[in-house]
Amino acid sequence: MSLFTVRNFLSCLVFIFSLLSVHSAKAVGFGAGDQFSATLLVGDLMVYCRSFEGFQVAHFSCRGDLLEPTNQDYFYGPQGLTADKVFLTATREDGSQKNKSSKYDSQKGRSKDRFNLWIWTLLQKPLLDDGRNMISYEFKKGNQSVAQGQLVVTVSRMPSKQCPSGSYNSGVSQDCENQITSCDRYFAQNNYCQ
Repeated sequence: MSLFTVRNFLSCLVFIFSLLSVHSAKAVGFGAGDQFSATLLVGDLMVYCRSFEGFQVAHFSCRGDLLEPTNQDYFYGPQGLTADKVFLTATREDGSQKNKSSKYDSQKGRSKDRFNLWIWTLLQKPLLDDGRNMISYEFKKGNQSVAQGQLVVTVSRMPSKQCPSGSYNSGVSQDCENQITSCDRYFAQNNYCQ
């Protein structure tokens, strides 16, 4: 084999291995990908709570919004990136924006925390909304930007689902006063209206 042929052969091998490593590397973005679906869940729940005064009964008309495949997820960076923080800005279809950040684990190639994509509470607001979400991301090492870019995450609205009416007994009187906790339990027990 001539020296020229050996060089060509080695160059081809390097090219093939680089293609394979790029193909097997995880893309920048959320672990679950860039396509999500949202489903409104509805149902009626009766909760019977034991208290010092006897029994208390609460009726809840439950509503929940299920994001699939997940409502929290890690954000992955480019392969081999050395960073200590990742910043995300979501621009929704209605023009509103939401900013979130997390420490970044360069060894694992992802955010140290899972980002809240869909959970609404008094203290938490989700990153995503229905429709097209333009995600601008920036990775930093200290105060220096080491990588940035954009990607689109789409949330498709699915038809709503009705769970069968339910009830449960509780030894905790607060369950009759906390609709969010009781409804979350009800939907989980009903396999999210599947």
